[in-house]
Amino acid sequence: MLHAPTKSEKKTKKVRTKPQQATEIVVRGAEQHNLRSVDVTIPRDQMSVFCGPSGSGKSSLAMDTIYAEGQRRYVESLSSYARQFVNQMDKPRVDHIDGLSPAIAIEQKNLGATPRSTVGTVTEIYDYFRIMMARLGTPHCPACDTAIGTQTPDQIVDKILRRHDGEKVLLTAPVELDAGQTYEQLWDEIRTMGYVRIRVNGQVIATDEAPTLGRQAKHTVEVVVDRLEIKSAIISRLTDSVESALSVGKGILQVVIADDRLPQPEWTVVRHSQHLACDSCGRSFELLSPNNYSFNSQLGWCGDCQGLGTQVGASPALLFKNMETSLDEGAMRLWPELGIPLSQTMLSTFCGTMGINSKLPISQLDARQRRFLFYGTGERWFKVAAADNHAGFDFQFKGLYPMLEEAARLSTPIRQRLQSLMGDVECGSCGGSRLRDDAAAPFAGDSSQLEIRSARGQDRWRVGSRNREPSPVP
Repeated sequence: MLHAPTKSEKKTKKVRTKPQQATEIVVRGAEQHNLRSVDVTIPRDQMSVFCGPSGSGKSSLAMDTIYAEGQRRYVESLSSYARQFVNQMDKPRVDHIDGLSPAIAIEQKNLGATPRSTVGTVTEIYDYFRIMMARLGTPHCPACDTAIGTQTPDQIVDKILRRHDGEKVLLTAPVELDAGQTYEQLWDEIRTMGYVRIRVNGQVIATDEAPTLGRQAKHTVEVVVDRLEIKSAIISRLTDSVESALSVGKGILQVVIADDRLPQPEWTVVRHSQHLACDSCGRSFELLSPNNYSFNSQLGWCGDCQGLGTQVGASPALLFKNMETSLDEGAMRLWPELGIPLSQTMLSTFCGTMGINSKLPISQLDARQRRFLFYGTGERWFKVAAADNHAGFDFQFKGLYPMLEEAARLSTPIRQRLQSLMGDVECGSCGGSRLRDDAAAPFAGDSSQLEIRSARGQDRWRVGSRNREPSPVP
C-alpha cells in the first residue's frame, strides 16, 4: 500500500559511508592456461614475488590473469581514440578479482636493435606516457616558454580590459598578399571594406595615402579597425571591434599600445589569436596526438638527430672548466676573463635577457638554457648600456659550438686537436628529448615531459591536482 512520506521521513538523510581502501587483491577461481581453480590473496602496495619451477603457472597467474584483468580495466577507462594506441589483452579465465586497480606492467623482453630503444619503449610504458602527455599536457611555445591555447572573442575582450585599462590602443588585423595579388589591389580591397587607416611596417597611414610597395621585399601590413581608450564603459564597442578584427585578420588581432614618447614602429604590440598560437611570437601550432610524442616515428622525432637525442660534436668537458661550477664562477672556457668588468657586464646582460640563472651550476641548467650556451641565440642582439669605463654597444652570442667551428676553420692545429675530442653530445635542437620542439615543450603540471621521463624513482612530480604523488621507492 502506497503512502506519502511524513515530515520526519522527509528530514531523514542517508549517511554515505566513505568507501574503504582495498588492502588486498583477491583472486578466485583462476583457470588460465595450466592453473586449476587457483585462489590467492595478495597484499596491495607491497612488492610480491611469485616463484616456483618452470611450468608451475607463475606467469599465467601474474601476467595472464592478474595483469591481464588490470590492463583490461585500464583500457576500458580510456576513450575509444586512445585505445588504438594500446594493445588490449583478452579477458582471463577467472571467476572474479577484487581489489585490483587498472594496471600496467613491465615485461621481460629482449632489447630491440634500434638505437632509439629505451626501457620505456621496450616495456611499452612509454605508450601510456604518450597518451598522458597528449591528454593532460599543456602546450608551450618552445621559443618563448609560455603556455599556448585557443581563445574566444569574449576571452580576448576580457584580457584587453584587464591588461590595458586606461590605455590608448589601436586594434589592428594583420593581412597578407594572396597569390598573384599586388599591394595596390590590397589597398583597394581594404578601402572597399570601409577602413580608412592601415599600419605599414609599424607606421599608421591613411588608405588614401598608401605607399607603393614591391612584392620583392617583405612588409608588415595591418588594417586599423579601431582607435580607442580602454575602459569598461566601451565594452560593447570593444566587443564589436574585436570581432571585426578577428574576421579581417582570419582569427588574429593585434593590440598596439599608443605611446607618444616613442616612434610608431617601436610601439608595444600584443598579439591575440583564436588559433593554437603563441601570443608572444605568433607561431601557430597543431594539436598534438600520442603519435607526435614518439621518437621512433617521423611524426614526432627531432629532425636533426632523428630521435637519437645525440649528435657528433666536441665534448662539453672541452667547453666548461667544471659542470658543477656556475657561469658567474667562470665555467665557460671561451668567455672572456670575468675579472674584466666589461666581460662581467656582458655576461650579466646575456643571462638576464635569456632568463638564465648565472649562479646555478651548469649541470642544473635546463635543456633550453644549455641550448643557448651551446648553439647561441641566432641573430638576437644584446644591448650594453654606457658606463664610466666603456661606451654603450650591442653584441651577439653565436654559441660555443659555432665558436669552435669558426676557430677550426681558421686554424689547422685547433682543427686537428678537435678531431680527437669529437664524440656523441646532446642534440642542440631537442636538448636530448629526442622529440621535435613543439612535442618536447608541453608541461604536465609543473614538469616538462623531459623532466618527468628523466626523474629518478625517489623524485616526486605532479601531473594535476587530481593525481597523487608517487611514493618514494624504498
